[in-house]
Amino acid sequence: MLKNIIPLLFYLLPILLFGQDYYIIENPRGLKILNKYQQEISTEALRSLPEFAPFRIITEDDTLSDGFRTYKLAEYDGADYYLLTNDIGEFIAEAELGFTKRIKDAEKKDFEAVILLDDKVNSFSPDGKRNERLIKNTRLRVFFKDGSRYYARNITDHNFCFVNLSIKKENTDWQIAGSEAATIEISEHVVNRIKERIDQVNLAWFKLYGLFSEKTGNKKEAPYWEMEAGKDSLVCSLLNRGEKDSVTDIVNLIYNEFSVYCHGGRTEHLPR
Repeated sequence: MLKNIIPLLFYLLPILLFGQDYYIIENPRGLKILNKYQQEISTEALRSLPEFAPFRIITEDDTLSDGFRTYKLAEYDGADYYLLTNDIGEFIAEAELGFTKRIKDAEKKDFEAVILLDDKVNSFSPDGKRNERLIKNTRLRVFFKDGSRYYARNITDHNFCFVNLSIKKENTDWQIAGSEAATIEISEHVVNRIKERIDQVNLAWFKLYGLFSEKTGNKKEAPYWEMEAGKDSLVCSLLNRGEKDSVTDIVNLIYNEFSVYCHGGRTEHLPR
């Protein structure tokens, strides 16, 4: 049974482990930053970094090619930056950084939203000191989702904020830019096909976690997908994700019993 489940595991792992960590930094110009060539960025490039910019962490606690300086490799607005750190992993600051917060396990997003009604959508400053209700026609560039809130930049005043964009209020209080045209009704056939696939995935997770419990005696609850279908919308949510360690445990179990070989786009799983 394990041999049959392994290919599904490698298909499902990216779905479960999609979390991204971000640093929100009030004054990123105070950081010691190198560009993708590991050279100090220009004064102009440094000044272009806005207040409360969200830096998506790619790797961290690594060492530069010089063999002694450490860094966190991060991405903002399509560009990669080496953010230099000290020996305990803290940012090296050449000026006061102000409010700094790490957002863990967020969902990367990249879309533009338009507010449709006055005073229906709430926004909050990154440091939580200010909040306001957005007015009609406000446009937002969305960077990531953290729980039920989204982190975005107001295109009008260029300020960053957390904003509540309720899925249930999409196309009523707000909408994705470019979706002004009439909504397309989702056919019953499409809904059934997606539900069938979700049922297969949920069954695979159930069997995989059951096998883990049988092998180790350590019972872990399996994650599962839940689908909500409407006339013109379909929302799929991954529930009971638990800790990433549970997935790591399962991966370790499989790698203890199987050797994995990759040949181009093909993966082979052979018993040890």
